[in-house]
Amino acid sequence: MSRFVVDETAGTVRDSYSSLVWKRTTEPGKFTLAEAKEYVTKAGGGWRLPTKEELKGLVDKKNRPTIDTTVFPDTIADPYWSSSPVEVDDGITWTFDFGHGYAYDRATVGDKARLRLVKG
Repeated sequence: MSRFVVDETAGTVRDSYSSLVWKRTTEPGKFTLAEAKEYVTKAGGGWRLPTKEELKGLVDKKNRPTIDTTVFPDTIADPYWSSSPVEVDDGITWTFDFGHGYAYDRATVGDKARLRLVKG
């Protein structure tokens, strides 16, 4: 059984390991953290920014970008926003870079990253 179950009609992917449901596609464009939070609010339907650990759970280092590109075909090898704050400073939030398959902290003001939404 495959870990990921793709629902072409809904444009989603269910992760059988975590029971999370992911949007299959990257949201268009790059966003500041404030823009990302506003985008998620407008998306509704229970969608949210994933945590750093949730994004890390998608890593497949055999690929570049470091994700299963048959399941998530349009993933760009760029940083993606997470909802995980860096503990030493609540003004900085972790991003996850699918170009290299690792997380790093990023200042919130002015920096832009991509979005992959999740629910569950």
